[in-house]
This record gives sequence, structure tokens and C-alpha cells, in this order.
Amino acid sequence: MQKTRTTLLLEKGLSLQARGRIKEAEEIYKGVLEKNPRNPHALHYLGQAAQQSGRTEEAIQLMAKSLEGDPKNVHALTTLAGLLKDQRSFDRAALFYQAALALDPRDAAAHSNLGVVLGELGRLDEAIACHEQAIKLNPKMCAAYCNLGAIFHLRRNFNGALDCFKKALALNPRAHQVSANIAAVLVDTGKYSEALPHCDAALKIEPRWELAHTNRAAALHKLGRSVEAMNSCQQALAINPFSHAALNNLGNAFREEGHLEQAAECLRKALALKPDQAKIHENLGVTLRDMGLIGEALACLQKAVELDPTDPDMQRSLGGFYYITGRAREALACFRKTIELKPDFAEAYSDLLLTLNYLPHNPEELFAEHVRFGKVCCEPFEKIARPHRNKADVHRRLRVGYLSGDLREHPVAIFMEPVFASYSRSEFEVFCYANYRTNDLVSERLRGLVDNWSNVDKLSDDELADTIREDGIDILVDLSGHTALNRLLVMARKPAPVQVTMVGYMQTTGMTAIDYRITDEILDPVGTSEHLSTEELVRLPAGALSFRMPKDSPPVNDLPALKDGHVTFASFNNLAKVTSEVIATWAEVMRAVPGSRLVIVAPGENSLAAAFESHGIAASRIEIVKRLPMREYLALHHRADLVLDTFPYNGGTVNFIAAWMGVPFVTMAGTNTISRHGARALATVGLSELIAKDCAEYVLKAVDAVRDLQRLAGWRRSLRPRLEACANDGSSFTRQLEQAYRGMWRRWCEEQALVDVEAEEALCLA
Repeated sequence: MQKTRTTLLLEKGLSLQARGRIKEAEEIYKGVLEKNPRNPHALHYLGQAAQQSGRTEEAIQLMAKSLEGDPKNVHALTTLAGLLKDQRSFDRAALFYQAALALDPRDAAAHSNLGVVLGELGRLDEAIACHEQAIKLNPKMCAAYCNLGAIFHLRRNFNGALDCFKKALALNPRAHQVSANIAAVLVDTGKYSEALPHCDAALKIEPRWELAHTNRAAALHKLGRSVEAMNSCQQALAINPFSHAALNNLGNAFREEGHLEQAAECLRKALALKPDQAKIHENLGVTLRDMGLIGEALACLQKAVELDPTDPDMQRSLGGFYYITGRAREALACFRKTIELKPDFAEAYSDLLLTLNYLPHNPEELFAEHVRFGKVCCEPFEKIARPHRNKADVHRRLRVGYLSGDLREHPVAIFMEPVFASYSRSEFEVFCYANYRTNDLVSERLRGLVDNWSNVDKLSDDELADTIREDGIDILVDLSGHTALNRLLVMARKPAPVQVTMVGYMQTTGMTAIDYRITDEILDPVGTSEHLSTEELVRLPAGALSFRMPKDSPPVNDLPALKDGHVTFASFNNLAKVTSEVIATWAEVMRAVPGSRLVIVAPGENSLAAAFESHGIAASRIEIVKRLPMREYLALHHRADLVLDTFPYNGGTVNFIAAWMGVPFVTMAGTNTISRHGARALATVGLSELIAKDCAEYVLKAVDAVRDLQRLAGWRRSLRPRLEACANDGSSFTRQLEQAYRGMWRRWCEEQALVDVEAEEALCLA
């Protein structure tokens, strides 16, 4: 059939267009339209030319007009849908893709593009079905695998996402976008070291790929390489100054380096660009919290949870905020929600267990929660622990490793320094595994006391467990328990044949991989605690820990009440321990002591004053003091007449320090280990008369203690000498601890000998 003149003109226009001669092609199409303004083909091709020239709005109008004359033009439908997609008009784009697929249901590209649009609309199940159909029609469609992987990633189906991305990469090894996506999944699953090569692979192909720089920064930040992370963020921002992801990562890196103002500035900019991004709200909230801007921090963290209530990290961050601001019940609710969303989230489970200790509880129920942690989070690793090759020699020099996030300016260091200073070098070789990034002056001092020191925060649990095995550690000692920066999942891998917990938590871990817990007869009276511990209890006559007085401490001053004319109570405990029950009891004490004041150490703004006002104590009688450096913190005791201990979780180090500074304290002894810390300290300094058994007696003892100021002044003068007399240099405690280690080791050697005998007998029988 002979072609018409119009057809020939349109073909010529298409030929010119294909060779990049867009303007000439457009003139031809316009000429056709002068004679026939409704010619659908000329409108279609002119729309394509407008699209190629970047005139998107004009292209959309022309495509829509062409479809009026030819509504079954599949190519025009998909082109228009694509234009609308690029304009983020997703509802309209979806309609045109669906119209195209009704005409040609085997168009794999249209299925995949419709999946992208539906994903943007939040219709994820439909989007997944579209991408899967595209792959069914075209199993070699790299983009469909990539798009499907992106949805799986969004839904935190990390295995599904990785599987899709790897298939896409196999189809197109130079798809740098896919390599960057793989890196993003690895970052989100904590495999930071594995993520870096994928970022580098993407950047090798496309050095100006913003997402690869951004993901690289996220991985470096998590690995503690903050300076490198900042550099990657800057490179991403040089490519795209409006990258909210790069600004977010830069803010995180600044926060890690302690530059909180700069961190907040970056995160605020990121939030202005992406106000619906939950992760940015979370990071800004954490930064503002660290800056002491408590009200703003809470608003950000609550918004993060509102935007993404199914993200366990968001719930945990909000719980952490409530925890440090003394709202233990709200914190507990968040941590429970976190574990509901991610049952094996070990760090969040530790948060929950620690918080449970701050609230009134049944000891059996608390123990059951610890056991549940062990079964859910640790048992899978305990079951696959490898046999140990340590030489089972009872008499040889033993390698003891201490694993902790607190071998720095922290209470744990106060108790461990005497041990490190006085251990037998001929009997023991000591290794310290410090789980933090930067050593301080205390760290450096401790480091000089031991044989080997490693900062291990950058090592994964598997890497650290392997390191401990390679070091040949015979006895591995956890000093953190369920407190911050613990590495309990390393202990779960059983890298040492004998494992112990002590000092940091003074409570069961709930793990069968830890064999022993160091304690004493006051913290764990014989016959009362054995059933509440998964570890075997080892009670030392010298106590559960050794106290080293802070260096360069200010002298003890005279009783402040004698010159102030009023009594000043104080609390130096973690604010999370100051629960509503504690506040109610303290308020009763203050009502019974007219004119008394209360000084509380707390981070930033809080609602403590209002809480006391609800119990009839004027806000003017409550003074909130922010956290202070050690020297200033010690000097703050010069203002206190009597410390009010918290319950059910008593103070530990703070009570010993108060006594060292001459300030006695009233405490309440409870039914398990953490509620007998105060009793332990008071027994040490000979003031057991200040130990109460319930709230009523607590109030009576506190009021009675400040009624006789001369007696209180006498206690103040005597406390430091009493503590000096019983603390000595820590050598007594250390010798008893070493004897305990020897007993544990002897028992393991005997068990190994029994195993060897049984193996021989089995061999003979065979």
C-alpha cells in the first residue's frame, strides 16, 4: 500500500529526531499539525521531541492530546505515565500505566514502572506484585530486581532485598546503583565492614554517585571512623548540596566527635529538606538530648516514632530518652515495644532489663525476664560454641581477660583499679578489652597497670570472640552485665573456657554461657539468691568489689547545716533510679524537716521540680545540678548533709564516694542484689543503723539522722577514716579474687580430665 504524504513526513521527522536533529523534526510535526491539528501521531512525536528537549509540561500536554485521538497507543500511554512519574504525579501516572497494561499485559517495563509508582504511593503489596510480574515476563530485567529489592529493604526484609540486589548485579555488574543499594542494606544490618567494598565498587564505576558516598559515610560512622565519614559526606554534598541523607550522616559524624552544635545544624538542614524522614528526627532528638535541650529532644523523638512506629530503633531511642530523664515506666513501655518489633534485639533487651531494676518488682519475675533474654538472644550462639584448646594445667600461669565498656572515667574503673594494680604478675597475665573508641586519662592509667590492652569497639561480635580465642584467654570476665556498651553476645559465643561476671551489673545476666558471678554474703545472702541466678555465685569474704578512693579528692568539710541554718539532702544517683515511689518518699522526708533543701544531679531540663510540687514541696526547695567533671562532682558533696539513696535500685559507687566525702546516707534494703548495694556500703563503714526495711522506716531514719546535727557532724568526720581503714590498697580483695579464679580453673581442668577419660572408655568399647 502506497504511503501517504503525511506518513512520509512523519517518518522523515522520526529519522531526524533519531539523529538528534530535534528542531528540524519539530518543524515537520508542526507542519503536519497545521493541516490536521488532531493528528495523534504528530502530537505523539512532537511530545517526544519536547520531552527530549526538557520541556516536560509541554510534553505532557501533547501526549495527553495525542491520546484523545488514539487512546489505544500503548507507547504514548507509557511515555505519558513516565513523564507524570518524573513530575511525582504518582496517582495520574498509575492510571496511565494501568491503561497501557490493559492493552498490553506482557509489557514487563510497564509492570515494573507501575510498581515504582505504587511504591511511592505506599501501596507496597501491589508494587511487589508488579515487580514480580515484570521479572516473570523478563527474568533478565535488572531494574525490576533492583526496584523489588528497594521495597524489601523498606520493609526491613533484608535477606529478600540482598537476594534481589545480588541478582540485579549479576545481570549488570556495572550497575553502580545496585552496589550502593547492597551497601545500604549491609549498613542497616550492622555489617559495616562488608558495606565498604560495595560503596567503593559503585564509586569506581561512577565517582560522582552521591548515594555511594552517603552509604560509605554511614558505614564509616558506625565503624568509629568519624573523620573519614565526614569526608565522604562532604563529597556527597559537593555533588548534591541538598542531599538530606548526606547532611544526616554528617550530623551523626559531628555528634560522634563531640561537635554537638555543628551536628544539630546539619540535622536541622536535613530535616528542612526531608521533614517526613523519621531517622533524621531521631538523630536530631538524640543530639538535642546530649545538648541538654530536653523539651526539643522529646518532641523530635516522639515525631520519629509517629512517622515510623514499626522501626525498633526509633522506639529504643525514645525509650533511652525516657530512661535518662527519670521516666522509667515510659522507658520500659518503649523497650517492650522495641522487642516486640525485633525479639532478638539484644541491646534493647539489655535496656529493658536494666530499667526493670529501677521499678518495684517481684524478684522471680525479674529473673524470668533475664532468663528469657538468655534463651532468645544468647542461646543460638551458645549452642554452636566451639570447643576450647586451652591447656588444662591447674598450676600454670593463667590468662585473664576483662571485657568492659567502662574502663575509663566511670565507677567501674574505681573498683577495678585496685585489682589491676595489685594482681600477681607471676600467676596471671591480664588482658583488657575496652569497648569504647577514645581513651581518657583514667584509661591510660589503667592501661599502664596491665599486660595487654585493646580497644575493641570496632570489632564485630564474631571478630572479638575470635580475638579472645586467639589470645588464649582462660578466664573471661564481664564487667558490664546489662549496662551500656556491654558485649554480652561475645560472652554468648563462649570464647573462653571459664566465664565470669562482676562489678558492673551485680545481678544475673540470664546467660548459661557465663559460669560464675562474684558477690558477697550481704548482696546475696546464702540461700536467698541462688535460684535467682543462672551463674554460680562466688561469695568473697572481702566483698563483691574493691573501692579505690578518687585521686586528689577535696578534704571533708564541716557539716553545712551548722552554718546554713537548714538541712540539705542530696541525690547523686542515676536519674532513672528516681522513680515516682522514690520522689513520694523523699517528699515525705522533706515535709518532716521544715526548710530542708534537696540537690539532685540530673541531665538538662526535667520535670522533677513539678513532681515534688505535686507532693506539696515547693519548687524553690529543689535544686537541679547538671552532670559535673569528677573534681567538681566531689566538691558538690560539701553542700550535702545527708544523701538519700534510691530504691529498689540502690546507688553503688555514688554511695562509696558520698561516704568518702564524709556524707552519710540512708538506704532501703530489698529482696535481691541490686536493692542491697546501700546496705553493703553502710556495713562497710559501720553505719548499719541507716538501713531501712521499708518506706516508712526510711522516712523515720532520714528524719532522725538530721535531727541531731552534732551526731551527723561526728559521722561526717569519721566516715573517710573508716573507709580508709577497710579499703586498704585492694590487695585483700584481689588475693581472694585470684583464689576464686584458681578454683574455677581447677574445676574446669577436672571436667576436661573427666571428658578425656570418658572419650577413652568409649574408644575402648568401640
